[in-house]
Amino acid sequence: MHLPNDLIIGLDTIAMTTSKSLTGFRDIPPGAHFLWLQQPNGISRCGYWFITERHGTVRVKKWNRFHEVLAEPTAQEVRNIEASIETTYFSLQPYNIYEQQKQQKSPNTETIFNPSLVPQWARTQTLLWHTLTWAISTPFLECITGKKGVKEYLVDSTDCAKEIIKDSSHQEPIFSASKPLFNSTSSEFSFSFTQDFRDLQFLDAAGLADTKASVSDTTPRILAALNNGKSTTRDILAELQFTFITGTQLSNSACLDQWWSLVLKILLRAHALAVSHPMLARDLILTLHAQLYFTENYVGEASQARDSQDGKNKDVGATEPGSGRRNGPNADRLLYQYRPVNRLRLRHALAEYKRRLRTHGVILESNSDSGISATIIQQQEEERAALAHAWEELESWLWRCGWDLGRVEGERDAGRKEMEEFGRGNGFDGSKGKVMRQWPGDSEDEDEDGMPVVVELDENGREVGLVSFRD
Repeated sequence: MHLPNDLIIGLDTIAMTTSKSLTGFRDIPPGAHFLWLQQPNGISRCGYWFITERHGTVRVKKWNRFHEVLAEPTAQEVRNIEASIETTYFSLQPYNIYEQQKQQKSPNTETIFNPSLVPQWARTQTLLWHTLTWAISTPFLECITGKKGVKEYLVDSTDCAKEIIKDSSHQEPIFSASKPLFNSTSSEFSFSFTQDFRDLQFLDAAGLADTKASVSDTTPRILAALNNGKSTTRDILAELQFTFITGTQLSNSACLDQWWSLVLKILLRAHALAVSHPMLARDLILTLHAQLYFTENYVGEASQARDSQDGKNKDVGATEPGSGRRNGPNADRLLYQYRPVNRLRLRHALAEYKRRLRTHGVILESNSDSGISATIIQQQEEERAALAHAWEELESWLWRCGWDLGRVEGERDAGRKEMEEFGRGNGFDGSKGKVMRQWPGDSEDEDEDGMPVVVELDENGREVGLVSFRD
């Protein structure tokens, strides 16, 4: 009700600019859904998570001009809308409005309409959205947002995470608000594994540089969360799904932080999970694949100002010079722009995960004339076969984007060998210092500019070429 003109509004995989004719959406299928809005020229967004269970339910929201947010209408306004739904039904936008329109086009790149290149779950927008959100439920939304007894769960770009602190009188960490609530609609997300992230950071810091990214298998941490009765496998998947959608659609930094931490510090390091809980590992890989695919094909570029002088995209996710092929997923998407170094970490974490799957006997790599790493199921158990298939689909899609995971391990070993040989062959005295052997993807630094590089040292262990006033 009362939406202003030129308001940007999105529902799941679709987005549009409002006009006076937009009164709502119809035929929304059962499941979890996300509606978000942005003011014209605004920098922040708000959104609603809601769960549909059956057809025929009418949900009504009214635009609040003062707070610039969707608010609850009066009971009388709701009754009036429900009474007139038969006449207004056909003026609502159908949920799958874009699927029929796009099917009439002839795409020249990989899209959901090229079945030979896309998994079954991504061939329609409805199927893709279900894959992205199937684990999110009403109890989960109540738990993570702290809102109970509501039909829709309001979230905002500025919502933050609850901070975990330790208290001597508590056996477990307790939550503490990291900022005061400025109104009753603010959310402070109750994330899982927050303390684990900190523990792993200290553990990694104590390890050697060349084993920093894989000093421990995080499978016991996931199993501990499952065995303490506070989380289920669905809850873990739901948090991965919630943080991704809320983070990318609203540019919410708390959710983006949590998603990257979950993926890089917990899930892709839970290597033994492929053996003990292969279906959970399969669901995690499938969800990650759907999220990366959604980012590539449905999320706009983070930067509106593009270098168009020569009509080419010059970011690191575009093309390799002279090769005619892409160098991985588009690096200008918000997910990667939020913290660019994480894109490189993701590539190496996936390569390491593949190596561990091969070590555990879940997959066996063989050479292929096409250049794509073929995956052969070594153990014929149904659950491991499902995991191997999910991994094969993800790896094949990444290869078409320009990431060959099979080359990453060789590049990593070659880079470390080069560093070691450089340290031995350039008069470096090991008693006065040490050569840093670290692959860029292992760095925990916030900025890519802090990546370790090979430098030449003099007899005193100082970098050659630096300016010194004492000299």
